[in-house]
Amino acid sequence: YTELMLGFWTLHGDVGDYGMIQNLWKTEVYKMAEFLAEKMPEHEGNALLACVDAVPTDGLGITNSDLDQIGAKTYTEVDEILIAFFSGNTSPEIANHKVVQRHLKSAFKRANPLNIKRKQLLT
Repeated sequence: YTELMLGFWTLHGDVGDYGMIQNLWKTEVYKMAEFLAEKMPEHEGNALLACVDAVPTDGLGITNSDLDQIGAKTYTEVDEILIAFFSGNTSPEIANHKVVQRHLKSAFKRANPLNIKRKQLLT
């Protein structure tokens, strides 16, 4: 949900059209992974936790991490800012934060594009 609200995804790419965990904040996904890791054999759990601990990056080399692009130090900070904004906190500190500005500027990505029908050619 965090990445969805920031437009930090590709339409019909990594976001897909069906997402079982799409409405979970990034920090909730991390907590779920930690919970699951405790239930797994140690080597599998450690592999899952290594994914959680890895530096998030889009792989494009634009910056050192996704968080550099988003404008925050952690996804906990990102989630807290978005939750505050969505809860009605419009203080300048929140409303002008780079995270909120990214959310507002990426609204077009959350509006799935309409397909414009091609005029049928008469044969």
